[in-house]
Amino acid sequence: MAGSSRDFGGCTLTESGNSYQCLLDGTTAAGQFLPSSGNPLTLDTANGHAFRPLSGQQDLFNPAPYQDLQRPDTRYNAGAFLSYDFNAAASLYGEAQYTDERTRVRYEPSGTTATAAALNTFAVPCSNPLLSASEVNDLCTSTGLGPQDTAQVGIGRRNIESGQRTDEFHHQSYRIVLGLKGTLSPPWSYDASIVFGRVNAHETLANDISQARLANALNVVSVGGVATCQSVVDGTDPACVPYNIYSTGGVTPAALRYITEGGVQFGHAQRTVVNGQLIGDLGSYGAKSPFAAQAVSLAIGAEYRTESVRYTPDTAYSTGDLLVTGAAHPTEGAFHVSEVFVEFKVPLVEDRPFAKRILLSASDRFAHYSPQGNVNAFGVGLEWEPVGSVHLRGSLSRAVRAPNAYELFTSQVLGQITYADPCAGLLPSAGGQVPTASAALCARTGVTAAQYGNIAPQSSINVLTGGNPDLKPETADTVTAGIVFTPKSNLLFSADIWRIKVKQFVGSLPGTFTINTCLNTADPYYCGLIHRDATGSLSAGNGASAGRVIGTRFNTGSYGTSGVDFEGRYVWDLASVGAEAGELSFGFTGSLARDNPINVTPGVPEFDCTGLFGPNCSGAGPTSPVPKWRHRLRMTWKAGHEVELSLNWRHIGALSSEFTSSNAVLSNPGNVFTIDSQIPAYDYFDLDGSMRVGAHLTMRLGVNNLTGKRPPVIGFTANPLLINGNLAAGMYDSLGRYLFAGITVQ
Repeated sequence: MAGSSRDFGGCTLTESGNSYQCLLDGTTAAGQFLPSSGNPLTLDTANGHAFRPLSGQQDLFNPAPYQDLQRPDTRYNAGAFLSYDFNAAASLYGEAQYTDERTRVRYEPSGTTATAAALNTFAVPCSNPLLSASEVNDLCTSTGLGPQDTAQVGIGRRNIESGQRTDEFHHQSYRIVLGLKGTLSPPWSYDASIVFGRVNAHETLANDISQARLANALNVVSVGGVATCQSVVDGTDPACVPYNIYSTGGVTPAALRYITEGGVQFGHAQRTVVNGQLIGDLGSYGAKSPFAAQAVSLAIGAEYRTESVRYTPDTAYSTGDLLVTGAAHPTEGAFHVSEVFVEFKVPLVEDRPFAKRILLSASDRFAHYSPQGNVNAFGVGLEWEPVGSVHLRGSLSRAVRAPNAYELFTSQVLGQITYADPCAGLLPSAGGQVPTASAALCARTGVTAAQYGNIAPQSSINVLTGGNPDLKPETADTVTAGIVFTPKSNLLFSADIWRIKVKQFVGSLPGTFTINTCLNTADPYYCGLIHRDATGSLSAGNGASAGRVIGTRFNTGSYGTSGVDFEGRYVWDLASVGAEAGELSFGFTGSLARDNPINVTPGVPEFDCTGLFGPNCSGAGPTSPVPKWRHRLRMTWKAGHEVELSLNWRHIGALSSEFTSSNAVLSNPGNVFTIDSQIPAYDYFDLDGSMRVGAHLTMRLGVNNLTGKRPPVIGFTANPLLINGNLAAGMYDSLGRYLFAGITVQ
């Protein structure tokens, strides 16, 4: 379903005063041509073989009709389950599951961007026979070039003749479980199992462009009056076909076949887990509180887990030759985990005044990760029922998330980004451009006194990206406290307050941010990520001794979140009012967000995203928009076991643009527009029902977003992460009213 199938997704919107305008693309079907001097040009389609100045919105390209608002997905699931009891001491169980999923994404046609960057600048000989006389004047003569010269032209042209790019994904997952459980001599029972899981992934990209072949196809000369690629003349690529983008209809099928490139990448993730545990009631050993009837129960066990990942891109991906898609690099690695764990449940008091039950629970899991090292997760909880209708509970725990194989083992690749090193440059005595940063500031980045003023300036720097096998696990400390109130069997209310703090967050840092922060603050964390070569350069070379900024994944900081969760349930038997019409039940869940402090970038002050959306608060790093309040209220009518009808109310609280925040990191009054600085509270209503027909058939029918409410529109300035559809699709219904139906046969 294309983005333009909904009016709010007809183009990428950007704020303009109190309204929106389309943010269109300069990479157009007619082409944008940027000579070394002068203004942008485009092909004059009315003339057919001449340029005219690029002017206004009418000359730009709208990619939205080519982009998917929702992509098609086909999935097949199959499962089999096994259970066989030999005797009380041994029961065999097993499970096998298989999933096959295919989906395809469509993008706008591939194209270059008309900038002065090397990637988008092409050599166009002034003798190119595909150029008209006026086009030669525009690209060459007017800039002082003669017939034997070659113009360097920034070209932004959409390969509309080849159609949309497509990306097809195929995933197959397998999961096999085999276990044995049973009772040993009382009070002990056991459970031992082995689990194997694997996901195979295959991706096929079509209709991108080869950068190398595009450059060849644009470097055209005349051979006997015939337009011929220079690479054919040189013998470096005899298959080259000229790409005629200087005439309306000039692109031939042969040229398209030559420049078009696709890519394939495939791989798998695999896990094997061996687990065994003993469960026992320790009453027979005298492990019991004198104030409780029940004894201490214990679970103790061990687990061994191995996880591996392998990812292999083809040559088009790995060489970075694909024009739009970018480079991908092989990933391969494995890690192993050995764990031991223990869990206690200790009834402390039972059936005493103001202590109907007091229960203590505790657990600990010690793990050795290879190669990450040792970690420990634990938890302790206390439950207290002073009377039967009141239940108080609280817990303190630590959870661990070890880095996954992708974060650990993605190949480290040295690449270049466009950035002028402020410490590169030659002193006036050397006849060059003076560095823009002082010698004292540059010393922070590793430039010596002898190197300062002698580093050749360049427009790019080397940045090392990829995985990091030295990453440490993330840890999360959680504190909860709550109350459950059940005055009647058909009525329940609970409230739980909680706080989570995550440390050692796994993230990455942009190379430009690293250099600028080191220069401005002398922060040793950032300055330690800058490694200059023997001449002081960050740009020259690409080998092991080349200068670079380290931009791999790191444990960068921490973030937290806290709130209060509410739950309520009430069941009303209509017979109590004389109506033999079944029962009505009400279920309520609500969440009040208290704070959401984020501090994942060293040296950047902490900020809070509660109730905010924007570049930092909508999916960047650990966060997503968190309204201060949201809830669900579901009312269900049941008539016996045959008929069920439910109405569900979903409420999402209001959000504000992060630019309106008083926090210095988020605040940006210049980017606040009344049209989308606030998102009001949203309410959705869903209706669904089911009917049992006979003993083996159940039919279901429902409507989500019953009123067809449209999602809020958010412009590009307010949230540049939302470049497709102009909406926060993860929070709000994107498609409007949604009908579904299903049949279950047992």
